[in-house]
Amino acid sequence: MNEQFMMMLDELRAGVGFAFNITSGFRCPDYNSKLSSTGRTGPHTHGRAVDISATSRQKYLIMAAARDFGWSRFGIGKNFIHVDSMNEADGFTPEVIWTY
Repeated sequence: MNEQFMMMLDELRAGVGFAFNITSGFRCPDYNSKLSSTGRTGPHTHGRAVDISATSRQKYLIMAAARDFGWSRFGIGKNFIHVDSMNEADGFTPEVIWTY
């Protein structure tokens, strides 16, 4: 995992005031290409993305706090929220929300 990303994630965790159960973190390119439409170069392959197991309320709190900290990329799943720190310089669209 990217060290700066991990510091940002810890700041986010402190901001929401509850522990995170990370269900997916770093993925090798081969594994990511099997799971994600981002293929071999998605955010998880850079160590700058996590999926956090969360209730509906927790997803809202995580996203609200993350926006306050400058995060702008979120994926919403039934039982988790994806957050990452990728941006235009990395070839990713900022300020997006998607669903799984």
